[in-house]
Amino acid sequence: MLALLPALVSASAWATVDAARIARGREVYATACALCHGRDGAGNPEWESAVRPVSFADCATTAEPAEQWETIVKKGGPAR
Repeated sequence: MLALLPALVSASAWATVDAARIARGREVYATACALCHGRDGAGNPEWESAVRPVSFADCATTAEPAEQWETIVKKGGPAR
């Protein structure tokens, strides 16, 4: 039973890290993305710009690799 203790402590630490990362992601989305893409990620049809905000409702439809999404999140998308 004691042999499982390190794994339990490690799992608990990861849960805390993941919760912090999720909270930070929500903050970034709310401040940098939600205006165009909507609070739920479905796109904001009322947004008027040369670039139509896409819906994030179905991530399987994106052609961009993960590395490009990382850059978009950190530096902004085409509308910036």
